[in-house]
Amino acid sequence: MNYFPSLAALVALIASPAAAEELKKLPEQLDPSKAYVLVELGALDGSKVPGELVLARYDTEGGDVLGHGRSAVELDKKALRAVHEAARKGMIKDNDRRTRLHLLELEPDLYVVEAANGTSFALGSRTFRADAGQVTDLGVFDVATDWDDGEGAAKIGAGDILKMALLGSFGMPKTEPRPTFITVRERAAGDISLPPMLAGKLEVVSWESDDATFGNHLGGLINRLGGRAARNEQPAVKADAPQIMAAPITPTE
Repeated sequence: MNYFPSLAALVALIASPAAAEELKKLPEQLDPSKAYVLVELGALDGSKVPGELVLARYDTEGGDVLGHGRSAVELDKKALRAVHEAARKGMIKDNDRRTRLHLLELEPDLYVVEAANGTSFALGSRTFRADAGQVTDLGVFDVATDWDDGEGAAKIGAGDILKMALLGSFGMPKTEPRPTFITVRERAAGDISLPPMLAGKLEVVSWESDDATFGNHLGGLINRLGGRAARNEQPAVKADAPQIMAAPITPTE
């Protein structure tokens, strides 16, 4: 059975948490007390719906998002709101490839890739450490709908267009939302060119785990980060990821 894809995108937009502050442009100086994360994020299914990524601080001992569920760490309301860091708008767009380059300023800590476009990766995701005075490059993330076998996005026919024109949202085909998943790769030629001020400051991410689990604290659908393909066979994490020579971030005068 086929499903109309834009409903899943609508559900993703509604279910996503309020975006944390992300950098819309490069600052003149990077704060050496903060950690920075760079990621290029593709649109949902290569459509016009922007990819949306949520990172969260992770409690290894409790096996959950910091301050939530199994985590024994107690945080006040302000600190709890700051646990989830969302990337949405991006500071540089590639309209041809429909990707956006994001730079987030974070509190130094261990982070997990928590969600994308309304789907929580509570069943298994990747963790990485974001250290103070460092810009960690997560690479390129592509977000896609994790269709069941035999499913796929349906093409809109003339009859569907007429129904939507006459009935608005009531004319949309009845569908069931499907979770998303993410494919992750290192940055390569042809990706968005990095701003000159980041040259020499990037360090390629070293994933600490690729099977971290946690509670579904965002209230959306759940999945593994790698989707159906990762359910039976977890991809191995490279212990020694290739490194880019990183220059220290100098304190602001």
